[in-house]
Amino acid sequence: MIRVGDKVTIWNNMGKKATVIELISVQVETWFVGGTAGTTFNARVLFEDGQEQIVPLADLMRID
Repeated sequence: MIRVGDKVTIWNNMGKKATVIELISVQVETWFVGGTAGTTFNARVLFEDGQEQIVPLADLMRID
């Protein structure tokens, strides 16, 4: 589980290391037979070079 303050990287660009500064709940727009899928999360991350970006939580991987 990824939390605020964790060191992370984007799994398809592991050269960029970042710190999670905020978790953002996002309403899912997909409909299924039984209803909606609920909510998912995005993370606001701060990269080592000072750039901020909002990334889907599923695209992040924790690093030590």
